[in-house]
Amino acid sequence: MLENLGYVDYVHKLSPDIIVGLADMPYGESAGSRRMQKMTTRTETWTRNMVNVNKDIKSNSMSRQRPSLFVPVLPINREAQDLYLELLADELKENIDGFALYEADSFTIVPTPLAHLPRMSFTEASKPQDVLRDIQLGADICAIPFVNAATDAGIALDFVFPAHAEPDKRLAMGIDMWTSDHATDVSPLSSKCGCYACQKHHRAYIQHLLSAKEMLAWVLLQIHNLKIMDDFFAGIRRTIQEGTFEIEVKKFEDVYEAELPTKTGQGPRYVCIVRWSNSYIDNMSRIRGYQRKSEGPNESKQNALAYRTLNDASERREEGIRPDPLDDAADLEKRGFGVEATNKL
Repeated sequence: MLENLGYVDYVHKLSPDIIVGLADMPYGESAGSRRMQKMTTRTETWTRNMVNVNKDIKSNSMSRQRPSLFVPVLPINREAQDLYLELLADELKENIDGFALYEADSFTIVPTPLAHLPRMSFTEASKPQDVLRDIQLGADICAIPFVNAATDAGIALDFVFPAHAEPDKRLAMGIDMWTSDHATDVSPLSSKCGCYACQKHHRAYIQHLLSAKEMLAWVLLQIHNLKIMDDFFAGIRRTIQEGTFEIEVKKFEDVYEAELPTKTGQGPRYVCIVRWSNSYIDNMSRIRGYQRKSEGPNESKQNALAYRTLNDASERREEGIRPDPLDDAADLEKRGFGVEATNKL
């Protein structure tokens, strides 16, 4: 949780390339008329604060360009935020560089005088088709949270835009790398991808890393999935320039399944480390369960070991045998110590 003044302070110090203004939006609940009024009033105040900070950044740093300010459009009807939108179109229009949108309906209520400004979509896209829909509505920049979700689920994305194939049945948009089918498969994640993971490693290796709960598995999958999305957006830009975007969107929907593959394996659990101060969270980091240090006696591990030694109990007994310092080679051979050691080798 970060208060408005804290956010403003960080923006002033970091001077990022793009600033997304804060918006007052209830999470997981519908807003009544009184709640909507508070949402617009607070968002208007925070937007004014951010505009002033952005001006201050420009005046104090003449050597660099002023950060681009993307102001929020609230995910409520136009009438409820009409005064706020009028403020953006009149008083603040010279200080706005774009809009941050949180639902599909918001694309239609951007103030007409500012309709030429870029639009950043935060509609929580769960699949490539959602991204294509947002772009059809007018999105210029898209958040793609499903990429991280796919990587965490052990899924290697596998689609291209525009779609080249015309199969008898729809193609899956990803590969579930948890299945044992990949245990001996030395082909790359995708023959159409030129990422580091596909050039240097094969499916069998990545499937083994997943089974062993090795972090490298998710690193390689993320490298691959981001490359797939890079090519995806490159294809979108190319078809827009060629005037074939709408046609290719329809073809993509016909070629690929409507949803990404479902998760079948369990990766390392996430653990949040939270420190409380002055009744709010002032530090939070996300780490993998097996990286978490023990905080007390007899604390169980967050993730069980993926592999154990074969015949663990019997091998522990064998490893417990210690030769007598006075034994010679004949004594060791008679006891079988030498034979067991040889067999182990």
